[in-house]
Amino acid sequence: MKIILLSGNHSIGKTTTLNLVYDQLIQGMQNPPPKKKIQFGSPDDFESSPLQYNGKTVAIYSLGDTLYRVYDAIIRYCGTVDVLIIACRTGRSEFDALVATVQGCPQHQVIHKTSRAKNKADCQSIINSI
Repeated sequence: MKIILLSGNHSIGKTTTLNLVYDQLIQGMQNPPPKKKIQFGSPDDFESSPLQYNGKTVAIYSLGDTLYRVYDAIIRYCGTVDVLIIACRTGRSEFDALVATVQGCPQHQVIHKTSRAKNKADCQSIINSI
């Protein structure tokens, strides 16, 4: 499984960007898989059922502000999808350690979110990385 991790500080637009990614991935689908709300996440946080994109099975998990939930998503999707797109907050040592670990694995990719103004560009970077 390839992990595409969108990292960035709290409230910088990670969830907004992942919602844009989902909308792009399901564009033109007859019956797209519904977004599932994530319990205890923000109202915009979601988890997608695995979907097909360019011959790959892809899942998205947007709740990146709780470290154990990030790990839980990685474990649950390991072996069931080709690509997991996930958010992860930065700015605290335990989160930064996860980002560094993922970044150190050549099959995975970390996209560093620096600004809400770059939501569309970050979305495109994620899609290009699938």
